[in-house]
Amino acid sequence: MNPQGCDNRVRIVHPETIDQAVRALGRKGVALGGGTVVSRWVSEGTLPTCEALVDLGRIPALRGIRSHDGRFVIGAMTALSALSQCGGALADAAVAIGNPNIRHGGTVGGNIAGRFPGADLHAAALVLDAGVGVADSSSERTIPIERFLEVGLGSGELITELRFVDDPKYRTGYSKVGWRKASAKTIVAVAASFAFEGGVIQSPRIAVSGIAKSARRTPRAETLLQGSAPRAEVIAAVAREASQELPLEIREEPSGAGHVERSETGRGGSHEARFAEGERGKSEPSEQYRRAVVADELEQLLARLAGGAQKVAR
Repeated sequence: MNPQGCDNRVRIVHPETIDQAVRALGRKGVALGGGTVVSRWVSEGTLPTCEALVDLGRIPALRGIRSHDGRFVIGAMTALSALSQCGGALADAAVAIGNPNIRHGGTVGGNIAGRFPGADLHAAALVLDAGVGVADSSSERTIPIERFLEVGLGSGELITELRFVDDPKYRTGYSKVGWRKASAKTIVAVAASFAFEGGVIQSPRIAVSGIAKSARRTPRAETLLQGSAPRAEVIAAVAREASQELPLEIREEPSGAGHVERSETGRGGSHEARFAEGERGKSEPSEQYRRAVVADELEQLLARLAGGAQKVAR
């Protein structure tokens, strides 16, 4: 096998432990998980220069979801479709990824490792305050997801797991708008998490993807929501603040004109009408469109979560 982008000596290696995988990656190897990202690199001719593809499929320690006392540990080779058992924002995000084939074949580690603005799990992981397990030749450590999105993986490093605490006091959710073509590639997405105590919202987390170069939290919007009763005007103001808070860092990439659609966790078709009026035919939606959709999606998501929280409180 000689995928485009690798030299003539490329081979596939099949480690059976994390240590073996890390050693192989350190020798100019590229990790091969579910294969969705690597296959795209091969078809586009953008596979990084390598001497080996490191197949992670034979490492039991990288598979499965373990939970104890509300603490979840998700192996990097766990299929995206398995995240439905986690509930909340993570399950919402997993359902919104691509199509059933991608969800069954793609892996948690591959999606988290993706350094692109619309990686679906990033915003959900941010509002869960998740940690990313990373192994290298000398150690294994957990990196906060916010930091991981800033620095990414170093040479010879491997994502081993995603960790988060599922606190029953918190309600979490995720929603996205994506291209109808290409399995609903994400345009923008929002995620939120908060506790509801004494009739007010506590410890909110809000994350947005599709504006900055990676998903980010919106601290000004979180501060505005903190300690507030979930009234419609408050939620609308928070959503507007979040939509304007992050700097636009998206560069236009040719993706073809097409319709847009909400994820299965969305609630309607208003964005397609708006897209048809001013955006159809562009390679990428405009900044104005992106920010308007963020505000609308987040307002609806917060209202949904607040409504559920109030029912539980009663």
